[in-house]
This record gives sequence, C-alpha cells and structure tokens, in this order.
Amino acid sequence: MTQTILEKRIEELENVRALRELVDNFSILADKKEVWKQTELFTKDATAGSASALLGILPFLLGSITSPLVGMAGEYSAIPLGVIIFATSLLAVFFNAVLIKNGKPVPAPQEINLD
Repeated sequence: MTQTILEKRIEELENVRALRELVDNFSILADKKEVWKQTELFTKDATAGSASALLGILPFLLGSITSPLVGMAGEYSAIPLGVIIFATSLLAVFFNAVLIKNGKPVPAPQEINLD
C-alpha cells in the first residue's frame, strides 16, 4: 500500500517538475519571440498550438482595430467607447453560443496534492 502511495507521489512530483520546465522553456522562447518553437513544445507536428497562438494574438488584434475606432469621435466623447464595448460583448455572447456544444461544462482540472 505504501509503495503505491510513494509511486503516485513520485509521479506527481515528476509531473510538477515537467510542467515547470515547460513553463520555463515557453517563457524563454517568448522572450526570444520564437513563436514557432513554442508550438513545438506542445505537439510533435506543431498544429495543436495554433489555437493557443490565435487566442494569444487575438487581444492585440482586437486592440489594434478598436483603438482607432474609439478615438474617431474625438477625445472628449465616450460614445464610441460604449459602442465598442457593446459590440464586443455581443460578439462574446455570439461566440459563446456557437462554440459551446450541448451546454456541457468543461471539466475542472485535477489538483495535484503535494502533501
């Protein structure tokens, strides 16, 4: 019984160490701006990381599109800002309704007990 507990504990510690190494490597490659190498950390064919890359660049893309639109009415009007917030909120609701299938919640990640 204690052998299986010990083996499970060792496996959990190995997983934590592997995760730390992954985060360290990912951060180093991000500092070097080598995105193509970041995707290779997650898959052998580097295709599954494409969704993560898209989610990473999406805020910058939307920010570069909306910033000029907000400033079009001048610096003293909050109406364009309200319109942009409303429009992006509608987009979020739309994509949530389209992308979530069958209303099933995403399972929560399992916690690793290090005690």
